[in-house]
Amino acid sequence: MRFLLYTLLLLELALVPVAPRLMAQEQKRAALKVEERKRAKSDSAKKPPQLRRSAVFAMQVEKKLITGIDKTTAYLEKTAKSLPPKSSQRLQILERILNLHMEQATYVRSEEERDFDKRWKAWQAGGKKGQEPRLTTAKSMGHWKKVISQTSEILTEYPRSENADQITYNKAVALQYLGKEKDSARIFTQLIQQYPNSAISGDAYASLGDYYFDRNDFINAKGNFTKALKYKRSKRYLWSMFKLGWCAYNLQDYKGSLNFWKQLVAQAKGSTGQDANLREEALRDMVYAFAELKMIDEAIAYYRANGGVQYIGPFLTLLAQILADQGAYAQAISVLKRFQSLVPNDPEGANAQKEIISLYAAVGTMPKVWVELERYALQYGATSAWAKANDKNLVLETQNEIKDQMMYYATLTHQNAIKDDNREGNMEARKGYLLFVKYFPKAREVTGVKYYLADIEYYLKDYKAAGRYYLEIASLGKANAIKYTAKSDKGENIHKEVAVNMVNAFVKDFEPEFKVLKKEKPDFTKPKPISVRARNYAKACSKYVEWYPDDKERVKSCDIGVTDVFYHSAQKDNAVKYLKNVAVKYSKAKEGQNAVDSLIPIVKNDRAALLTTANFLLKVPEYRDGKVGQDLRNIQRGAEKEDIAKESDVFKRAQRSEAQARKYPTDPDVDKLWYNAAVDYLKAGAVQQAITAYLVIVTKFPDKPQAKESLLQVGQIYEKQLEYDKASEYYTVYAKKYPKEKEANPALATACELQIALNTAKALASCNAYAEKDPSGAQYENKAVGLQQVEQALGRVVATKDPYWGVAALYQLGLANEHFAEVLGNPPAIQGASKEDVLKELAPQIQGRKQEAAKWYKTAQDTVTQFKVYNDWSIRVLAGVNRIQGKKLTFDDYVVSPDFLGSELAGSMASSLKGERQ
Repeated sequence: MRFLLYTLLLLELALVPVAPRLMAQEQKRAALKVEERKRAKSDSAKKPPQLRRSAVFAMQVEKKLITGIDKTTAYLEKTAKSLPPKSSQRLQILERILNLHMEQATYVRSEEERDFDKRWKAWQAGGKKGQEPRLTTAKSMGHWKKVISQTSEILTEYPRSENADQITYNKAVALQYLGKEKDSARIFTQLIQQYPNSAISGDAYASLGDYYFDRNDFINAKGNFTKALKYKRSKRYLWSMFKLGWCAYNLQDYKGSLNFWKQLVAQAKGSTGQDANLREEALRDMVYAFAELKMIDEAIAYYRANGGVQYIGPFLTLLAQILADQGAYAQAISVLKRFQSLVPNDPEGANAQKEIISLYAAVGTMPKVWVELERYALQYGATSAWAKANDKNLVLETQNEIKDQMMYYATLTHQNAIKDDNREGNMEARKGYLLFVKYFPKAREVTGVKYYLADIEYYLKDYKAAGRYYLEIASLGKANAIKYTAKSDKGENIHKEVAVNMVNAFVKDFEPEFKVLKKEKPDFTKPKPISVRARNYAKACSKYVEWYPDDKERVKSCDIGVTDVFYHSAQKDNAVKYLKNVAVKYSKAKEGQNAVDSLIPIVKNDRAALLTTANFLLKVPEYRDGKVGQDLRNIQRGAEKEDIAKESDVFKRAQRSEAQARKYPTDPDVDKLWYNAAVDYLKAGAVQQAITAYLVIVTKFPDKPQAKESLLQVGQIYEKQLEYDKASEYYTVYAKKYPKEKEANPALATACELQIALNTAKALASCNAYAEKDPSGAQYENKAVGLQQVEQALGRVVATKDPYWGVAALYQLGLANEHFAEVLGNPPAIQGASKEDVLKELAPQIQGRKQEAAKWYKTAQDTVTQFKVYNDWSIRVLAGVNRIQGKKLTFDDYVVSPDFLGSELAGSMASSLKGERQ
């Protein structure tokens, strides 16, 4: 564990949190192009609608389909040719043909108008593509031409006929239809002059009145209509009275106008047909006079008394228009509301509401505009009582109008607020947009409306609300985030824009909190909850990265920002997840390195997570090949070392230590790995592997502290394994290499003892080396001590009762005593005493050692015979017996050290030797 902690310490010293970056660019306001609909004064209050043509047939001829007229006309024309000229029968047939041509002209004109209307509506429904249809009147004009030729023929053949005045009148009417107004007026004048007492003259005066009226010559028109009233039998009597009302109105004599229309209503009461229709016309048109006179209560009372309740609405709406044109907006609104109250289901009620909204907007009372717009939707919506009472097409048209009005006022207010940088204006526009979403949640314009709402919320610094709107739009998907305008079917894809704005908004919302958060030092034992603002920011970033992974700059900002959120909030799992992401994606940038430096300390106490993280990061070339890679590999090695330390089987533990050392030869602790392997091999009885491991340390790491300990251990192992020569060698090397160590002199002494015990040529040099280091040492004492140690060691071997190794040990015991006797028999010169005196003094000891040697050789020989041990050691035993008995030697009498390596004996001996040396 110490290796792992050391590496982590190095990483923590280099810890640099991921640099906090929240990227929010300056956001432009929404671009709106709304053309303001200016309130224009209406001409309808001063100028009446276009009146129908002055022809009598506008009142007399009913519009009906007449089949077979052409066939009948052809038959009558053939009949007329067969009758005598100037005969009364022929005149009747010609007059009948004339009437049929006039009827046919009227019918064909109706057909032409219906056909035109059909084509025009189809053109409008098709998006007004191609050339606009035009009214074609060639066929009807052809019939009017026939009327003229027919009247001319009759008047030529029958100039004084009873119906000459009517026929002349018909000719003038036909000329009028053909656009020859002057010719028509001339004939009307001639007619009056020729037939002053005829009722037809009244019709002629009325037609002349129409002629001047159509030219806005209201004074001459009035004069002719007034003259027409003298002919009460005229079929155009009431028509002249109706037109006198309009003449007075256009001459701004509103009371006079009202009086003419009231007279007509009174005189036509109870009438049917044409007069009844004209009465309705008067009731309808007198609203203009009532409106100009502002006679509200009088008008309502009059209509109720004369069966014209249906005109109360038009009257009040017209009056409101007049008041509005005069700038009396409050009065106009009051009148419109009274209209809605009196006739709630009137078809014009919705238009009245639209006008109320327009008037409030005109005076800038926007809060009232939103109130009335909502009332518009509630009172005239598709499920309202008004909708149930009116035509479906009108209801559908009204729903479109309600939607248009809501959008118009909201966007216009928004546009003006942006232009004026007006906070209150933005807030008012927001009300309008919210109203639209409330009543038209499924309209295609909703996406654009939410876009505008987001723009307003961003401006008002409610960044959370803005972000949510942008998120809603972006979540529709790249193909469906389309902003439509009311007038265009081609939408604008705004997905990328709103996605960017979404991130900007949530960044702005989270930024103040983030500035505080990033100052926090994370404590991963005490994680902090992620705030709503932080979650919104993280979600926005996640979405944006998913949608636009190629936007490198913003994606990087998001990756790092979200990572910082979880890191500084000490949310371990997510912090690790996002730090890994940054580390990999930005491995070539400083942010990647910072992520690594922040990541390791988080997982340092979770060994599995730490190793997983290290393995993960080492797959990235930028980390694998640099300093970070070295640190990460140290983590791996440290963990592997910990695993080795946990191994309970000492032999396997030794093997794993050796394998680790070979796997990482440059590991700073590789010498320790070898040393641990050697120790564990020795404990497991794998002496040769232990020696090999110790010698690797001695050879490859001579300057490491473990080298001198290893060298000493090798000597001790060989000593305990009866490899005295090798043991002596390593002791000597140790003493020379580490002369100042306290174990140096004892090592030399042991080397000397072992060489003396072995009675080799090396003994003198070894002991001289020791004598130089320790002159006070007694040779014989050392030899005796060495012999004692050898006897103890070999005695333990004999105690194992292993015949093979027992023979070897018994032989070595005999040989050691034999050699000691030889040493005693060749003493060095001693000052003050002769060699003979010394030998005499040592004789008992020499004899005792020889006897002891003979005893051990005999025991070894008995063991060979008993257990039938026939090997090199049994031959040496026989040689030893012969030598000690003074017989001629026939076998090699040099000491051959037994090889105990690999036997069970080695383990126990190693343990014993270690204890004895201490």
